Amino acid sequence: MPTTVATIEDRKRLARRLAGSGRGFAEQYGFRVTNNPSSLFQLLCLSVLLARRGDFRRAVDGAHALPDAGWDSAARLSSSSRSDRVRTLRDSGQRGDVEALADLLGELARAVVGRYRGDLRRLRSARVSERLAWLVGALARVDLEGRYAELTG
Repeated sequence: MPTTVATIEDRKRLARRLAGSGRGFAEQYGFRVTNNPSSLFQLLCLSVLLARRGDFRRAVDGAHALPDAGWDSAARLSSSSRSDRVRTLRDSGQRGDVEALADLLGELARAVVGRYRGDLRRLRSARVSERLAWLVGALARVDLEGRYAELTG
């Protein structure tokens, strides 16, 4: 049975509870959530690492290790060597196929630089707003083409 919020005061109280401290997951773990290319790319890397199986703390540590190694933007990460990315990810506690993850992050950085000149805010300027989720998924190498075709079909 769905719960309804009866009064305006109840709605305000619920909104304050849901907002909590006003900080999201990324902010709670030390990532700046600002509207600049570097911060947005770091959040994209965090989301890619969080999408993998395993402890979320390893993903957070891996995402922190990238800017700590000097790769705080898509351009800098795209110019890094595969072996440096592998070493940094392993040192941060990443497990499994770290080489594939390093390749994925390198390809992701090159795609952001190539398609959006290093600035994910350019995704907004895409004329077809429904494709926004598809584009982000494509950047993260999630195959959503079939699903997109089904929905718009």
